Amino acid sequence: MEDDIYGWHRRLRLANEKSALLSVLIGSWTTQSGLMPVGSQSKGRRVITFKATFSHEPDYLSAGLLFGELVHTLRSVLDNVAYALAVKIGSASDVDRDIAYPICDSEAEYNAWVARRLPNVGAEYLSIIKQSQPFVRSPSNPSQDPLSLLHRSDIWDKHKVPSICGLVSDSFSYSVRTEDFQRLNNNREEIKVVFPPQEPVTPGSVIAKMKFKRPFKPGPKIEVNAQMRFKIHLVGEYYGIKELSESMSQRVFEVVNSVTEQLQRR
Repeated sequence: MEDDIYGWHRRLRLANEKSALLSVLIGSWTTQSGLMPVGSQSKGRRVITFKATFSHEPDYLSAGLLFGELVHTLRSVLDNVAYALAVKIGSASDVDRDIAYPICDSEAEYNAWVARRLPNVGAEYLSIIKQSQPFVRSPSNPSQDPLSLLHRSDIWDKHKVPSICGLVSDSFSYSVRTEDFQRLNNNREEIKVVFPPQEPVTPGSVIAKMKFKRPFKPGPKIEVNAQMRFKIHLVGEYYGIKELSESMSQRVFEVVNSVTEQLQRR
């Protein structure tokens, strides 16, 4: 049997290409001049507030659309696997459009799905499918399994573009004019940086505060540079885009390889 008679690996290569494009796009955000949040302060204050400014705002919409395409491609690979097993290997009608690969967080949900949507698939293939399920691979927290996140991302994208945003990291740096350095250094122990709760950074978001024992008159020229982390917001939580994309792709790849090996033994 040919290694890729159903086109599964070619679809996976397409998904990898989309993932690579997404990484390039996000990587460009961190290298564009003036993208990092930078703030400045008024003169003579004891508390200096720094707010985010962008010379080039990240194109979150394009990234969300690209992530959606990646998710749909990966989901289509799994559904194509289910279709091949049900129609080519099983005895389902070729016009049965209700066939789909199960991605379930519980065994009861899985059994109901198989009975309804994977008729007459052999036990050897159902064993492979079951072993890939979130409730088997991640029994302590199946909803955080890569396949479960893939399933929810696919559903979410059908309703709206996935939300990608930038968060401020825990590290920062600041620069000071030479003539102001000594005065700032004398007050070093009184400097306190306070980051806001982790929430999407937009122009005007407060990224840091510096507190001094006494005000500077005039205020020193200080710039704060805060590194950004770009994540996807899914079902109330934030996930690293690269990590999530790679983990979902790897799990789908494992399913395809397992099923392909079983088919080659026929």
